[in-house]
Amino acid sequence: MAETLALLIGPSYPADLPTYCGPLQGVANDLKLMKDMLCENGFQPENIKVLEGLLASRASILASLEELSERAQKGSVVVVYYCGHGHSFDPKQAGYFDEGLIPGDLTREMVDEYHILDTCITGEHFSPHLSKLINKGALVNVIFDCCFSGHMYRGNSEVKNTYTGIKQLALSDEYISEYQKVLKARGYPTEHEEEHSPVQETQLSSTVTQETQPANPASAPVALPYPVSEFWTPALKSEGWSPHENDNFIFMGACATNEKAYEFMDHELGEIHGMFTSALVAVIKESPPGQRLSYNMLKSLVRQRMADRKQRQTPQFEGGNMNLILFSFDKAPPPPISFEVKEVHEKREFTYRITLNAGFLQGVVEGVYYIFDTRLTDENQMEDFRMATVNVSHENIHATESTAEVEINSIFHECKVKVGYKARLAKLGSMFYPICIIATELEEKYIWELKLAILMDSLQMFSLREQETPECVKMDVVTIEKKKCWRAIYKGRMIAPDQRVEDGHLMIKNLCKYFRVKFGTRLRDPGHNMLRNVSLKLFKVENVPSYKKNLTKKKELKAQAVQTAEVYEGHPEDYVPNFGAHKVEIAPNSGFRRKYDVVDSSGDAVVIQITNNEEFPIHVCLISYQSDGSIVALYPAAKKGLTSVLRPGESVSEIRRVFLQPETFRLMEEPNDELRRPDGCNDIIMLYATTAEADYLPLFQTSIELSPYLSTRGIDTPDGLGLFTVARFRDALDSEPRSRDVAREDVRWITIKREFRVLYHPEQTFEKIDPLEE
Repeated sequence: MAETLALLIGPSYPADLPTYCGPLQGVANDLKLMKDMLCENGFQPENIKVLEGLLASRASILASLEELSERAQKGSVVVVYYCGHGHSFDPKQAGYFDEGLIPGDLTREMVDEYHILDTCITGEHFSPHLSKLINKGALVNVIFDCCFSGHMYRGNSEVKNTYTGIKQLALSDEYISEYQKVLKARGYPTEHEEEHSPVQETQLSSTVTQETQPANPASAPVALPYPVSEFWTPALKSEGWSPHENDNFIFMGACATNEKAYEFMDHELGEIHGMFTSALVAVIKESPPGQRLSYNMLKSLVRQRMADRKQRQTPQFEGGNMNLILFSFDKAPPPPISFEVKEVHEKREFTYRITLNAGFLQGVVEGVYYIFDTRLTDENQMEDFRMATVNVSHENIHATESTAEVEINSIFHECKVKVGYKARLAKLGSMFYPICIIATELEEKYIWELKLAILMDSLQMFSLREQETPECVKMDVVTIEKKKCWRAIYKGRMIAPDQRVEDGHLMIKNLCKYFRVKFGTRLRDPGHNMLRNVSLKLFKVENVPSYKKNLTKKKELKAQAVQTAEVYEGHPEDYVPNFGAHKVEIAPNSGFRRKYDVVDSSGDAVVIQITNNEEFPIHVCLISYQSDGSIVALYPAAKKGLTSVLRPGESVSEIRRVFLQPETFRLMEEPNDELRRPDGCNDIIMLYATTAEADYLPLFQTSIELSPYLSTRGIDTPDGLGLFTVARFRDALDSEPRSRDVAREDVRWITIKREFRVLYHPEQTFEKIDPLEE
């Protein structure tokens, strides 16, 4: 039987070294913590070699790697763990850019004369041993808890005279910006130097792969509360190692290449530890008995734990088989189809809290669930057996249990849900969408899949599926105007404009904007704490005259409009009224980024009236989810997403001309240029009203982008406004109180939705704009 083998490395450093490579306080504690955890997970003490202190010299580390790779067999589970200093070489002194691990035989003389690189262990030193282990059929786990550890084992070489760059996740745009300034000063290219400067494309070996996220919803990554972005690292000098797509190889790094890793006082253990090691071991040890943890779930839980601790470093995970069970060749099973109700408690009159015996570890995801009685089997979900419908929100999904509330009929005073009943997902409520990439027409398709996968991971809204399923977004490749382009299909139709393969980042960002619009325009489920006496009315003003510079005229138009019939009055709930769009023309002398002018009195305007009929003040914000994919504030426009107070009995009104740019219909309404142009597009207005001040700025986004390199290009290139994190987007949608002193359960709210269709002006022209040259 193959052995479980581990090499644990924890150097000590002389006291006379500079702070960045001097003594560390938690290394010995980390080594013991890691060894104990491995022993609890099937590793025999005699198969765990520990190089601690001065024993962790360069020669000892290299010899031990050789010994490990020789000893391993097919089926061996191998762990290589390092805790200590990582170093990023300064090209001004080293002559090149590289990163490596610092062993214990570093001296002050080496540092002063900049011979530190002579003792560092880089990807070049790991490469032969990792290759040997993988070729033997071992499962290899490489864990680095050190600064700059993001992809240190890889290293890169020049390929076809271009540098290979590895994209990673990092903390914030501000941090990355400062890091790129340093790289630029050192003479190394960065991806985002100037807005319009050409990007030096990188070429990766066709064997390179990033983590492959499986269909199991339990593997969905958590949304981090701080800004996370992707970035390109400069090429490393050393010839490192790159995993193949299906290699049994898992890498775990404490931080990104541009970040430092930190020690801290772990008050739970009463010792100083590396933040990453502490989080990693804690997650593994806290896994419930009998629950087998996959690497995908380990990744999610470690990132969540680091985020909960407010640690300013971003753990990195990479591998081709992230769906394997931890330290095992077994694959994680698919999640169960249904989950059992284990508790039912009365929370308040007419409201019961139910608890499911499963959480995110078992595959519970956010959404609407049907509760069936015990006659339900996995093959049988007869409607006669459905007892209730509940909404499981993301904040109520825990590791091994989930909760939801069910309101009962006030007449019968009885909850129909019983212990032992089963809950089955009816409608996904998460902002996490599966994508299947089909890139068979592309050379080096793994390169493009890798780039898209990392972009999706950074936005934290998508997971990569290996096989296409009905709920997946399918991204395939088509040839348009002799260019290879990405196309996105969802439920049988295109949902985003085509983009060149080289512009995959635009496609992913467009998909992100598309689904944010779709998710944001869902109405929240009603609850006991809803506001009941707030109204939103829409009125139409036909062929509206110009009022832009005439406040008196604007006030007069609004006053006249609210005296007419409201456009939804007397119509069914799903009625969508029509508004005539103004004609637009290309603005003269508008420069490189040409814009449109609206022709006065050529179309309609919408007047919106909000009224507070409650007996207390409320805070309101009116948001427009527009047909071009943008999300903007209509009222109060000047406060950039902050709410405005509306006193009891008070009303406020706003007027907006309606118009469509000629290419708007290609953004969301009908991106497929081969199909007939629609007569118009739908806009949605959402009123958010609460009893506490809220901030809706995280909802805002610019429009979906057309490719500037295709003949379907638009006339006005969007400014590329960055997107807020998913966590902040969700908080804004839930009207999270702006003041931390306000308890969330004390806030009353209401969300009102109004949809209307804007028809193109009958004389509107649709001129083709010449695409940019590549």
